[in-house]
Amino acid sequence: MTDIFFLGCDTSWQLLQQAASPQLTDDSRLTTLPYTALDNSLAAGTQVTVFYSLPQVVVAEQLANLSVTDALNAWQQSTQVLLQTQRKHRRQLKLICLDDAVLNGLVQADSGKIASILANMPKPTSPSLLALMAKEAIQQTAELTQLADLLLASSLPTQFSASNADSYAEGCVEHWFSEYRALQQSQQRMPQLEQQLQEFRLQLELVQQELEVVFAEKQQMQLKLTPLQRELEQQTAVITKANADNQQLAASLATSQQQADNTKQENELLLLQLLQVQEELEKYYLQYKQQQTALQKADAELAQQKQQLEHNSKQYQQQLEQLNKQHQQQLEQLNKQHQQQQTEQARNYQQLQQRSNNAEQQHTEALRQATARHNSLNVLQKQAERELVKAQAEIEKLQRQLAGASLSGHQAMAELKTVKSSTLWKAMAPVRKLSSSAKKKQLQLQKDISLIRSCALFDQNWYLQSYPDVEQSGADAIEHYLKYGAKEGRAPGPDFDGNWYLSHYPDVGSSGINPLIHYIKFGQIEGRQTSPKLLQLKQKH
Repeated sequence: MTDIFFLGCDTSWQLLQQAASPQLTDDSRLTTLPYTALDNSLAAGTQVTVFYSLPQVVVAEQLANLSVTDALNAWQQSTQVLLQTQRKHRRQLKLICLDDAVLNGLVQADSGKIASILANMPKPTSPSLLALMAKEAIQQTAELTQLADLLLASSLPTQFSASNADSYAEGCVEHWFSEYRALQQSQQRMPQLEQQLQEFRLQLELVQQELEVVFAEKQQMQLKLTPLQRELEQQTAVITKANADNQQLAASLATSQQQADNTKQENELLLLQLLQVQEELEKYYLQYKQQQTALQKADAELAQQKQQLEHNSKQYQQQLEQLNKQHQQQLEQLNKQHQQQQTEQARNYQQLQQRSNNAEQQHTEALRQATARHNSLNVLQKQAERELVKAQAEIEKLQRQLAGASLSGHQAMAELKTVKSSTLWKAMAPVRKLSSSAKKKQLQLQKDISLIRSCALFDQNWYLQSYPDVEQSGADAIEHYLKYGAKEGRAPGPDFDGNWYLSHYPDVGSSGINPLIHYIKFGQIEGRQTSPKLLQLKQKH
């Protein structure tokens, strides 16, 4: 069961009755809003829908019997009571602004009856001048404006349509202009009405003069005969009729004057409305000018920021040029230092070469002396070789014993001292020197292998794939490169070109050192390049 109540003007109430009568059944009813009946329906658990008219429409209708203040207070009291009741019964009580819902439609109607009633309602007419005055009076009071907004917020939402709003606004404007044209026509008729009134006044004066003449004749004729009295009575009847006509003319004149006053009052109200519209347009124009000023200010700030960015860019460019100059100076200093180091290295190399020549001469002299002694020790050599074989066998045996057994270090040292103190050990000193040189070479080779193994420039997989003969031989890639590959011009990896390195840096080529070993130990620190490709990339940057 659904009860429908209405709070608003009589015109809207009559239209709502006509629209709702086909939709009402036994389980629903439509009535105006006595709050006792509303409380009874809510207490009974009935779903209630309250239609209400716009505040300015209600206040405008009450202005016929009440003053503006009393009409506004009456609407405020009834609306506050309605909102208090709606807050207590939010689930049962639904508020709908009838004019807004008819114009735009509800977002979602709770029942088909409500939607059908709204569909049968005619579109609202343009507001009257009293309604516009009432709306202006409500908006001038903050409390009433807040109450009207709260009432609208507590109602079911409507669908805002720009086309409906535009058509409704156009209709209002057309209605106001039609009234304004009617007022202008009434003002144009005012001179004609005033002229007619002047004519009526002249006729009245003429009649008055005639009455005065008749009254004088009546006094003279009182002494005359009865026929003259009868004639006087007839003239009196004529005068009475003329007075009645005069009164009718005066009433018509008063009515015309009242209409003219009403027309003038409506014209003044319309002019006031037009002045208010003009003030709003001036406000919008001022807002537009303020926005235009703000945009100009924002453009000026943007231009200033752009200038600042350009200034900062120039400063950054200058700093970059300074950094490039400093970098160039540092490179020149490093090149000078590098040249000095190369000169120092060349000088050291010459000294080493001279020492090497001296050592070679000493070695030649020592070899000559050794050759002389060789003839004398030739006999002992064979015996020493046999004893050396025995000693090596014993050493190997001792080494195996030392690796697998648990002999103490003191015993091994004692045996080693015994061996070293033997005549055979002393006799084999030249042979041990030759063996020590081979061991040193082998030790240096192991060091170089370890050094290259830790370097990313040597790619073992790439080396074996590029040189299949090395892979087929089963040799270690690094050991093969150190012993044979570098001399044969083979590259250790795709990022290091040994031939180019030796030709590009003659001081390295003349030293006889392995190019990759030189780069790992010295070239990397000195900033030397590993291949022509990397050198070209560096020169481009």
